[in-house]
Amino acid sequence: MTNGVSCALTDGSGPLSTLCTGSLPVSPTANTIYTLTANGEDGVVTTLTASVTFNAPTIQTFTAGATGACATPATDILTWTSTDGTSATLSDTTQSETVTGEPVNGNDNGGSFPAAVCGDTFTLVVTGPGGQAMQTVQFN
Repeated sequence: MTNGVSCALTDGSGPLSTLCTGSLPVSPTANTIYTLTANGEDGVVTTLTASVTFNAPTIQTFTAGATGACATPATDILTWTSTDGTSATLSDTTQSETVTGEPVNGNDNGGSFPAAVCGDTFTLVVTGPGGQAMQTVQFN
C-alpha cells in the first residue's frame, strides 16, 4: 500500500501483521477471509479482502459386505473412498461402537468391528478443512 500510515492484516481471529508492504506466509486449516485495512495520510481508509476456501469432503463409495455369506458370526468388510478429507470415523450405529483415526480411503476388513452381525448399520464420517461428509450403509 503506498502512502499508508498504518495497516492491519487480520484473519477474523486477530491481527496477523501491521506492515504496509511485504508478504506473510499463512497456513489456514479452515475457510478463512483475510482483510487488509490501510489508513492513509489523507484520512482515507482502504480495505481489501482475500478468501481461502477449501472443498467440502465427499464420499464416492461406502460399501459393507461379508466374507462368505452374511451369517452370524461373519467378518464385516467395509470399503470406502473419499476426497478432500483429512480424517475419517467409522461407527457401528446398531451396536453403538465408534472407531476414529481411520484413513480417508481404505477398508476395514473386520478389524474395527469383529463382532458385527448381519443387519448392523455403519456410518462413515469424513472430515476436512471444508467440512464433513457422512454416509450410511447396512451390513447384509
